[in-house]
Amino acid sequence: MLRYWSAVVIMLLLTGCQVSAPAGQAAYGSRVAYAPGQPVNFPDFTLEFAGTRRVTSPQYPRGFLYYDFTVTRGDEQQTVAWSSGTGDIGPQEFKVGDKVFLLELVFSGTLGKLDENELVIIAP
Repeated sequence: MLRYWSAVVIMLLLTGCQVSAPAGQAAYGSRVAYAPGQPVNFPDFTLEFAGTRRVTSPQYPRGFLYYDFTVTRGDEQQTVAWSSGTGDIGPQEFKVGDKVFLLELVFSGTLGKLDENELVIIAP
């Protein structure tokens, strides 16, 4: 019996311990597909991909590609912009209400490489 529970714990650790969500909502900590004009409902907010934009500067004439997402909760709305910048592929932090979330694109700290048009939201 102990061997069974050990296997369950190991499998949970290997899969990145996802937080489940009610039906019709995306789960925190899991791979979620996104596309323009298709809102993704999470338990605490709705996220919608708003598109990409390139921002240049004299120091970086090639510029950086930003991925913009609109986060909505009730009457509150904000834009969360993710970019790999100079190559450090890390999460973008944002706050909804009193909770801080992380938006991961390209690479997830728990799930590894993400496919194009795939994201992960990490919840507190």
